[in-house]
Amino acid sequence: MLDDVTNPADVEPLLSRAPSGRFLITSRRATGWHGVAEEIPLDVLSCDDAVRLFTSVRGGEDSDAAELCEELGCLPLAVTQAAAYCLETDCTVRVYMDDLAAYPDEMYAETYEGGDHERTVARVWHVTLDRLADDPLAVRILLTMAWYAPDGIPRGLFAHLGTPLAVRRALGRLAAHSMITLSGDTVTVHRLVQAVSRTRADADRHRNPEAIGDACAAAVKALARAVPEDVDDPSAWPVMRSLLPHVQALAEHVRPEEDTAAMAYLLTRTGGYMLGAGMRLAGGAFDLLRRAEVASVRYHGPEGAQTLVARVLLARATRMLKSTEEATPIAEAVLADCTRVLGPDHEVTLAAMSNMHQVASLQGDTERALRLAEACLVGVARLRGAEARSTFEARNRLVMALTAVGEMTRAGDLCDELLADCTRALGEEDPATLSVRSLRTALAGQRELPETLIKLMAGVHSVGEEDEEGLIAALRVLIQQVGAVDPEQFTRATEEDVSAAERDLDTCRRVLGDDHANTVVARLVLLQVYAATRDPRYAEPAKDLLTEVLSVISANESALAFMLRVFGALHTVIDELPRPPDE
Repeated sequence: MLDDVTNPADVEPLLSRAPSGRFLITSRRATGWHGVAEEIPLDVLSCDDAVRLFTSVRGGEDSDAAELCEELGCLPLAVTQAAAYCLETDCTVRVYMDDLAAYPDEMYAETYEGGDHERTVARVWHVTLDRLADDPLAVRILLTMAWYAPDGIPRGLFAHLGTPLAVRRALGRLAAHSMITLSGDTVTVHRLVQAVSRTRADADRHRNPEAIGDACAAAVKALARAVPEDVDDPSAWPVMRSLLPHVQALAEHVRPEEDTAAMAYLLTRTGGYMLGAGMRLAGGAFDLLRRAEVASVRYHGPEGAQTLVARVLLARATRMLKSTEEATPIAEAVLADCTRVLGPDHEVTLAAMSNMHQVASLQGDTERALRLAEACLVGVARLRGAEARSTFEARNRLVMALTAVGEMTRAGDLCDELLADCTRALGEEDPATLSVRSLRTALAGQRELPETLIKLMAGVHSVGEEDEEGLIAALRVLIQQVGAVDPEQFTRATEEDVSAAERDLDTCRRVLGDDHANTVVARLVLLQVYAATRDPRYAEPAKDLLTEVLSVISANESALAFMLRVFGALHTVIDELPRPPDE
């Protein structure tokens, strides 16, 4: 057996003198073995195997062992190192994890008495980087990717660090030394390699504070550079989905007080994307936007343009995720400040006005909501043009404002025109088109809209403080533009209406995914149509659909009970559909 071979060329003379027999060679070198030996890649352990290894070394059971192994990425060397340390110092796994969080540099270098100090996690990392010292770009890339999520790191994030050839060569060398794994356009790096690469160590020339700080700054700037200009454009969504895990990981690794101007920009844009990307993501946008606002004030001042952008998005998040009482003064203040600083026709001011329109709807001030919706549409159309998606969205909001004041005929006519224009300009399956189509279905045959529906169309439903905060956040994002089912307010739906609503839902699922707000709205509109048929045949499909809606929020029983109460209050729980009148 030949252990820890650095270079395949080192063993070729030995192998040439042994024409028969078998050799077992271990090496961290992943490439260069063709013509020398058959490669057998070794992966990390499964979680169960890692726990068994830990227990066999440490002895005894510890309920936190699985969590520690997960934290160590189930790397055999790290698991063995941790288990031996716990055995020798007689400390619990929880104490070890606490020390690892508090003193990572020392803990990654720790070994047990009599252990090989050259085979600790930190030492192996250092030796490998020494072998790459002739390629500073490779070291810089490794330290930069340490701030991201471990999987699916886009290779394009490192393009600005050097020429395409140099970056490709650096990534190849890191892969050759088993520091990363390349897969198409993405990179995977072991989380423990990342953890060591983020840990400052004055005595390690690769991990001195300056190198770590530079790598963190490079990681932030690379993500900020990769974020599309318009995160609300559906064409940007695939890019944002690929970047989101890395922005979230970066936010976890960087302390808020260390946020730079580039970090504030990155968090602002990401938070804006999350608000519109689906109910599960929207709940996490609030903290990112609040953090972005603080950093923006620090670098741009309380009335800087970037600060106002963050404040408008935070006001929107507050409307979606908090109570109307909390959202109202924030929306009023940010609209006043944007108007004074940027002027009434600036796109940021118009975004603040749109948010204020929806807050006014929640307050029941329908006349003001209508005035704001009309003014917003005029401004957006002048700024963006009649064919812009943002103009179509402003027209959609005007339709909802008209329904709130009871102008159902005008609302229906404008909605028909808007649907035709969206279909022509954006296509049948654009998110804006799908949103308008759901609204048109909700309005069809309806003589008036109840106050609860007006509030839901504004994007928020206020609930009691006794309900769970996370559930409230999810619910408020969920119930947007949803119609209420009240047989007295609907003409009877036909089979054709049912088929159309089912097609709309299928399209939303396919194009937007199950979690998108428009898909949830399409489900609820279909529930509305089922009820409006007053046909008992749709009772079971309606119950199944309601269960599906609830499952998007939570499988928690308290969530189910809460949603049932809300649907009951909105006359939309379909436990029993109205029976057809006797002939």
